[in-house]
Amino acid sequence: MIRLSLYSTDKRWARDDDWLLTLDKEGGTLEDPDGETRATFSRAEAASRFTFPSFWASVKELGIQADAGGILWFVPETKKVEKINTYLHRALAAQGPEAIQAMRRKGWLMILGGATLALIGLVVTVVTLALAFSSPRGGTYVVCSGLIVFSLIVIARGVSVLVSAQRASARSEEP
Repeated sequence: MIRLSLYSTDKRWARDDDWLLTLDKEGGTLEDPDGETRATFSRAEAASRFTFPSFWASVKELGIQADAGGILWFVPETKKVEKINTYLHRALAAQGPEAIQAMRRKGWLMILGGATLALIGLVVTVVTLALAFSSPRGGTYVVCSGLIVFSLIVIARGVSVLVSAQRASARSEEP
């Protein structure tokens, strides 16, 4: 069982007391400083209840989805975020090899989809540039930089999903 003390950054909670996140084989609970349960989730749905700090998503804090529907925000202490990630990898591993394989499949599909989009953006850019420059009167061309950048983000996310699947696979092989 993992018990983590979290510090809320949410302005809705005036108190500076710590919240308690408990993670075990059945799932997790989040209690506010008064001991009231704000979130309860099964081990299988745990991954969907957390929002981790992310540069790409412009998220600076650790978020946990409350049962009431909103997200509760906390200070993202590195050691605690690592413990939550380890728990999530073990939770995925506990769902069996099919869940890990489905995650790998999702990662590869994201990488292939991102590469396809990047290739399409690059081809459209090169073809329209070639047509515009080959015309004696000039012409209009399209630079698909937005599509190419988006595709690179999708590829990076796919790699991240593959890494998570690999870590979950390693956790399933632990004694």
